[in-house]
Amino acid sequence: MALYHFSLDHVKRSEGHTAIAAAAYRSGEKLYDRYYGEVQDYTRKQGVVMSQIFLPDHAPKRLADRETLWYEVEKNEKRKDAQLAYSFDFALQNELTMEENIEIAERFVKENFISRGMICDLAIHDPPREEGEERNIHAHGLCTMRPINENDEWGSKRLHIPVFDENGNPVLDENGKQRYDDPFSTDWGDPKTLEMWRENWEKIVNEKFAEKGLTCRIDHRSNEERGLDEIPQVHEGSAVRRMEKRGILTHKGSWNRWVKRTNDNIRRLLNALKDLTEWIKEARERVHRIENPTISNMVMTYYEHRDEVAEGYKHGTQKAKKGNLQYVAKVQVYIEQNNLTTIDDVERIITEKNDILKQAKDGLDGKKAELKRIKKNLSLIDDYYKYKSVYDDGMKIFFKAKQTEYREKHHAEMTRFHNILDNYGYMCNQYKTFGKSKCTSHWIEARDLYDAVLADIQRHAAMALADDEEFIEKLLGQVEQSKVGKYRAVGKELRTSKARLSEIDKLFAALYEEHISGKISDRNYEMMSRKYEKEQTELEQKIADMSEVVRAEDEATDNAEQFTRLIREYAGIEELDAALLNALIDKITVGEAKEVDGEKVQEVKIYYKFIGFIAGQEL
Repeated sequence: MALYHFSLDHVKRSEGHTAIAAAAYRSGEKLYDRYYGEVQDYTRKQGVVMSQIFLPDHAPKRLADRETLWYEVEKNEKRKDAQLAYSFDFALQNELTMEENIEIAERFVKENFISRGMICDLAIHDPPREEGEERNIHAHGLCTMRPINENDEWGSKRLHIPVFDENGNPVLDENGKQRYDDPFSTDWGDPKTLEMWRENWEKIVNEKFAEKGLTCRIDHRSNEERGLDEIPQVHEGSAVRRMEKRGILTHKGSWNRWVKRTNDNIRRLLNALKDLTEWIKEARERVHRIENPTISNMVMTYYEHRDEVAEGYKHGTQKAKKGNLQYVAKVQVYIEQNNLTTIDDVERIITEKNDILKQAKDGLDGKKAELKRIKKNLSLIDDYYKYKSVYDDGMKIFFKAKQTEYREKHHAEMTRFHNILDNYGYMCNQYKTFGKSKCTSHWIEARDLYDAVLADIQRHAAMALADDEEFIEKLLGQVEQSKVGKYRAVGKELRTSKARLSEIDKLFAALYEEHISGKISDRNYEMMSRKYEKEQTELEQKIADMSEVVRAEDEATDNAEQFTRLIREYAGIEELDAALLNALIDKITVGEAKEVDGEKVQEVKIYYKFIGFIAGQEL
């Protein structure tokens, strides 16, 4: 099946990537990196079909050498967090031969990259695959980000243009100096340009399909833009494919399997509704031939017509009639089960099914939004763990001068780590699920919540470690005073009720003896027995209810003791992790931010295991 995939990424120095390593991997070559003095050897990589550097006409011929090209790219970038190159990946087509795929890939590169002054290092990969596995032929385009000037020198990514007013006078900044604008020197990084490239790749592939007389086509638009009620799959990549091949389940692989099953179900439902709608249309045209038409009569007439058509077949007449008979039986069962009499009843069913389908589509839209959020979260989590070790090493340095030197050396990594903590937060789940009808769109920054939870756990752990008995009393003291009084009153009443029940048992025995001896008449005995039995039944129910209250009080004490033993284990913690949070906390609620005396204040309620909410934490 024809496949569209076209993505853009960047080779970033801040993520530990180098241009030479990227080029060596894509070309499957062994390259020497003069900038870092390292060798990047990917000669063992399989599946590299071709690799070639394409230059614009004005570029110097020395840049046709891969080591020279990417060494100069590295040398011209001075920043520690510099972006070194554009990295394009696009899927080639299994419907085309390798020569045809190479032809359209080279054409695309020349018409879209080289014509705009970019240098492109193109490689085509056809990874080895096992028997029965679908081909994953694709192209990598590693492109320069700086233009080459006519004097054979590398140009700037941004221009430095002085700003003048309408009278031609220089515009000054707040320091009284000439103000400059810094626009990009090219449109290569413009989202509109990327969208144009995506569309151009679609056109080139579809032209080749048409030239070969193939009916398949690709489309650069998203499913939503194309009006398709389908969830898009995520690109797995070679690493995920290798893990799945070895039997290791991955998030991407599991997601794509779920998406495929869901999309298949949607397509089946849509096809069924389409067939039913067409059947109704044809049936309506035949209604006039039937007196007092019913759905059953219309179905039988329709399939009699299909049998007539089958009589004209040269082969397979009996098979077609058998299929018609089986299908009409299923339809008649469905008609009876749904109590369908007229054509209006059928259209009502269709309307109901369409409503169900619409609800399902709305649910899928929510899944799409959730997938987007999850992908963003996964990316942030990956970056968090990537840069956290750099941050932790910096925090261990005691001397200020060395700490400053370390932070300057790792400025990009430290900045990225802080940005993750500062910019990533949590939005109200009630709002995300139900919208404004349930709650507002308030949220809290991850760093603020992290600090609040850590401080609360540290505080309670220290109290439990210092004096566990006093801490247990504090936990039990969190119970409302009215409930404490109630527990005491219930305990006293329970003892009184048990004593009265025992007394009634003795009175019954005495009453029986007096009745046997003839001291009490039958009438008085029955009257007093009914009275004692009623009181006995009421007391038994009352004792059961009060025992449950007392048991709850005892359970609260046990829970407080269990929580105390648990939290003592975390005394002295310096950071949070998933295992700790799962062991200690049931849930966390965050109130809407309010401004108090010019400061932002939010109430955070932490509900711990065994004991629930203890106290609020204000930020």
